[in-house]
Amino acid sequence: MALAVAKYGSGVTDLLQFMDKGQIFTYVLVNTLYIPCVATVVVLSKELGWRRALLISAFTILLALAAGGVARQVLAVWTL
Repeated sequence: MALAVAKYGSGVTDLLQFMDKGQIFTYVLVNTLYIPCVATVVVLSKELGWRRALLISAFTILLALAAGGVARQVLAVWTL
């Protein structure tokens, strides 16, 4: 929301003022999958080593972006 206020001004009070429902859904999906928990990465690094922990984090990020891309395409076709 802070970026929206910076771009659109202080009158922004609702995400629907600058995003449609499909964009919000895609954002929530990517955000849910994307953000690796710091504690999880630390535990993975202790259990599997830093290299594997970073590879798992990179895979998670790529998976989230791919899922977001697929979701956006499906929503674009669905709303036609």
